[in-house]
Amino acid sequence: MQRDLPSNPHAASSPKPPLPVARVYFACANRYISVLDARPNGTIARCPQCGRSNRLPPRTDSAPGDRFFEIAC
Repeated sequence: MQRDLPSNPHAASSPKPPLPVARVYFACANRYISVLDARPNGTIARCPQCGRSNRLPPRTDSAPGDRFFEIAC
């Protein structure tokens, strides 16, 4: 016998757009990381190897989608 599940009013709503992401390659660690890229004054990315932090430039409306950076620390 199958049970009736209560309907979820939020399930039928339109899906949320994906969060903006910046992908950063750190040369000293030879690694890529992904960071949320939604801060108006720029996003901070920290190297997983040496711990050095770098501020990425703020996102503009003219550049939608993912952004890619390479940092040599």
